[in-house]
Amino acid sequence: MKFLRFLFPLVTIGLVVLAIFAVLSRSHSHTIPVPPTTQPPPQAAQIWELTEQQTLQKVKIMIKPFTYSGDFIETSDSPGWWVYGTQGEKVCQLHVNGNIVFDNPNDRLDFVNFGGAGAGFTVSGSGEGSLVGKYPNATSASGTAKMQIISPLGTDYQNITWIGRRIK
Repeated sequence: MKFLRFLFPLVTIGLVVLAIFAVLSRSHSHTIPVPPTTQPPPQAAQIWELTEQQTLQKVKIMIKPFTYSGDFIETSDSPGWWVYGTQGEKVCQLHVNGNIVFDNPNDRLDFVNFGGAGAGFTVSGSGEGSLVGKYPNATSASGTAKMQIISPLGTDYQNITWIGRRIK
């Protein structure tokens, strides 16, 4: 019983000290600024030119401003990536659109619905790449794509590599 008589005043004093400390720390609190984890998006979209390395065909894409993830679309004035027929004619334009994701150490590009159809050809595939650095500061990129090409002559599989550069 003597122990409880001794402990009760100590607990009471401890609680009062904690309450005083809490009140004083609220009135004198200092916040430490936390730097942002990403750069704010720029005001304008960026235009990039992706060059397929075997045929040197070029496609222009627009990367819309984003913070953590966004998308890119082929521009209306893009010459496009094409599959050619047996006579060297353009038979199927490939659609180059997709997602861009904030990643480390470089931001990642993923092609979505990569492929196309025309003149008896059907192309489907996937593509990916990465910026060399982070959006919006990166100025170059590289990647690969895989395609299945179904034509009147049968089925063929092709792998391509591409490099990219920011042009605007």
